Amino acid sequence: MLTDRDCRWDQMNPRLQLALLFGVFVFLSSSCGASISARAMAADEAAPLTDSEVTALTKRLLDGDADAILRLAAHGPTIVPRVRPHADDSAPEFRSLIEKIVRAELRRSLVEEGSVRYGGQFSYLSPLGAEGAEVLLSLFANEDESIDTRGRAATALGDTGGKAQIPELEALADDYLSEAWVEREAIFLLARFGERKRVERRLKEFRKIAEQSADSQATIPAILTAHGELAEVHYRIGEFEAAIRHYVQKQALLLEMQDRVRPELRGAIQAEIDLLQYNLACSLALAGRILEAFRALDRSMESREVTLEMVRTDGDLRAVRSDPGFSVWIAGWEGRHAQEKAGEEAESPDSGQSPEESEPKRRPATP
Repeated sequence: MLTDRDCRWDQMNPRLQLALLFGVFVFLSSSCGASISARAMAADEAAPLTDSEVTALTKRLLDGDADAILRLAAHGPTIVPRVRPHADDSAPEFRSLIEKIVRAELRRSLVEEGSVRYGGQFSYLSPLGAEGAEVLLSLFANEDESIDTRGRAATALGDTGGKAQIPELEALADDYLSEAWVEREAIFLLARFGERKRVERRLKEFRKIAEQSADSQATIPAILTAHGELAEVHYRIGEFEAAIRHYVQKQALLLEMQDRVRPELRGAIQAEIDLLQYNLACSLALAGRILEAFRALDRSMESREVTLEMVRTDGDLRAVRSDPGFSVWIAGWEGRHAQEKAGEEAESPDSGQSPEESEPKRRPATP
């Protein structure tokens, strides 16, 4: 799924969307963040350590040797179960090792996966155990950390945390000084760990708005936002069919808007529709509706924010990539992109063609 740009996580690299209604600019949060990248953790590049080397380095670690921390951290999360028998879990040096590994993996994810987030994205951090979850919660709650770090820490906490984190998450969710996206993430995490009271309140609140009649300029933006929020909430708590319904309802309302605004405003609404298709495709794939997911992906490729690399790596789209038709689909879009690139080069002053004549047309091709 794609993430919201206001820090979606809603969050992280979260996405703020501009919609135009009756000539008025209305900012709308797009729902269902885009989850991307089913990346398996890269193999350790550091030379393997023998058991005796791990024991010796752990002793140096507990003595405060910075070089020992670096050498152990270079082996990633899998080194922690080998260090733990020789270390005191409560020792600050052991926590420093955990934090260094966590920060390295969050940075790696940012570089390799960009704005994409999905369930299981950070499951490979599970060897860090309870200490890893504590570090992730601390990073998420720390206002001095960057938005990217905090958002990814929340995603990783969803994959590695549990009921032990509920009290602190409840405090974050109920603190009126918490940033809106932090409250939202805390509510999603609580639901994931079995505490659904707050998320149910959120669903009830947005359902009430979404059920209103779209009969005024003031009401339509609120309904659009409500459907986006409902789709996001249902996606995040694993209720994919419900998420699909709200994506489809939001799309229908955007199409209705498109027919009612001035022609020069329709492009902004179409861009929102195209981007919405990617998150719709993710939920369709997770619901097992593969053919429909392909169709939504076709439409999403009209968005400048959706790339083939996202489709290749997004964990939400594993079922699509496993389908026999995927190789045909991806090859078709690679060919179209090559044609587009050639068309752009042909738009130079020496080409003798106007941009309208040389611009390639993108047409979806569902397998």
